[in-house]
Amino acid sequence: MVTDHRASVLIVGAGAAGLTCALQCAEFTDVTVISKGVGPDGATAYAQGGIAAASLPSDSIDQHIEDTLKAGAGLNDIEAVIRIISQAPQCVTWLSQQGVPFVKAKEDQWALGLEGGHQHPRVVHVADRTGWAISQTLRDQVNAPPKIQFLEGYMALDLIVQDQRCVGIDILTPDHTLQPWATGAVVLATGGFSAAYLHATHDHKASGDGLAMALRAGCALMDLEFNQFHPTCLYCPGQPPLLLSEALRGEGARLRLPNGEYFMKQFDADQELAPRDRVARAIDSEMKRCGLNHVLLDISHQPAEKIQARFPHLYKRCLERGFDMTQEPLPVVPAAHYSCGGVHVDSNGQTEIFNLYAVGETACTGLHGANRLASNSLLECIVTGMEVARQIQVVGFEAGTLEAVPQRFALSLSSMGSIEQHWHKLQSIMWNSVGIVRSDARLISAMEGIQVELERIPAVDKSSYLNSIEWAEYLNVLSVAAESVRSAYFRRESRGLHYTVECPQLNPMLNGQHTLIRQDWDQPRYTDKA
Repeated sequence: MVTDHRASVLIVGAGAAGLTCALQCAEFTDVTVISKGVGPDGATAYAQGGIAAASLPSDSIDQHIEDTLKAGAGLNDIEAVIRIISQAPQCVTWLSQQGVPFVKAKEDQWALGLEGGHQHPRVVHVADRTGWAISQTLRDQVNAPPKIQFLEGYMALDLIVQDQRCVGIDILTPDHTLQPWATGAVVLATGGFSAAYLHATHDHKASGDGLAMALRAGCALMDLEFNQFHPTCLYCPGQPPLLLSEALRGEGARLRLPNGEYFMKQFDADQELAPRDRVARAIDSEMKRCGLNHVLLDISHQPAEKIQARFPHLYKRCLERGFDMTQEPLPVVPAAHYSCGGVHVDSNGQTEIFNLYAVGETACTGLHGANRLASNSLLECIVTGMEVARQIQVVGFEAGTLEAVPQRFALSLSSMGSIEQHWHKLQSIMWNSVGIVRSDARLISAMEGIQVELERIPAVDKSSYLNSIEWAEYLNVLSVAAESVRSAYFRRESRGLHYTVECPQLNPMLNGQHTLIRQDWDQPRYTDKA
């Protein structure tokens, strides 16, 4: 007996990277996109700033490359940086052609925002909801071509690998049954794992699903210690998270203490426009020094009309929570935002398993190095989505015959108690011990705490499958968090987003040395192969 479910190209995830890849692949074959959520899913819809693309006469691709390398603190793959940044203007044009309504300063010039780490204004945007506009536009396009099948509420559980070739994938349907699919090519576009942290910039379950599946299948993960904390998330306990865009600081917002003191000049010459890792550490340092729950972000000195026109969505959302940014400073704290590490891929997005690809935040392309430059993430999504589609067309995508696996029983973990309790325990461990500033003692404590959780959960073997999206997400994020902690403990220096009190300086001997880890390795290893 063979499975009835087949796809030439199956894409897991419906953010900018996955949908871009789907649209490109649909030009030469049929495509199936699955999303565990319903409606706009993934981190793309939460992105506020925009896409970085040099277009002013005073700016250049070379300067954009320079800024990306500076932010990445000696760990970028230079070839990847040049390749991806050089395609930025074409990506903006392509998105505009799809229908994304980027704001224009004049007929032949995009309106450009300035963000931290950039020498020039170069962030193309749709007011302060660029990610939402891109997500909605791409979803509309995906729903149009007859070659694309879009399945919502379907979660990928595991890859089916034979002789180092991905031949299929196990999928959990909305009615909690298991569907094995035969595939020609599988693209992982599931985002990162910021849901491992107690405080994150959005409430999307970024649970590292693609990373965990790739890890279990035998792929290497790279640079998992570099977790980016966005410096400014609205401090409003009991309310859903609200990211306050980097563009606010680009438009003149200042960081200060409750006593009115502006403090960024003590930490960086670029002050509020320094790269995110430095701004987040500065805020963290001042909060600890002064015993504060938050600092303040103040843009109220700008004309109210200007603020409301540039940030209409943020202005409305803040008002809903009792804050008028045109009249008063906003309380802010850093929060987990982005995973610079991911599945190790080559320049075509190919993993070490044939016919298995990774794109966007799921992949570690080498673009970001040890710290992502603001507004390079959506750019990476579009570029890698296009590149992987081209590679699939070259390599091939015919789905073979997948023998149906024997009947497997649904494994229920209801005896484990409340899923919320387990999530809270992991998130507390990661927030308290693997945060902005780390120490050996806290990392060891985190490893021990996560290991206890791993040992408590029954093994999922070839005869069973998890029949709950929530538990599958938790097991995924738990396994990725474990490797992230191991990677952080292994790196004996401070670089970019990874800062440890035992080794507070950057080690020049580790320039270009990436942290590689596999599930069956006792510890990570350094590699210069980005």
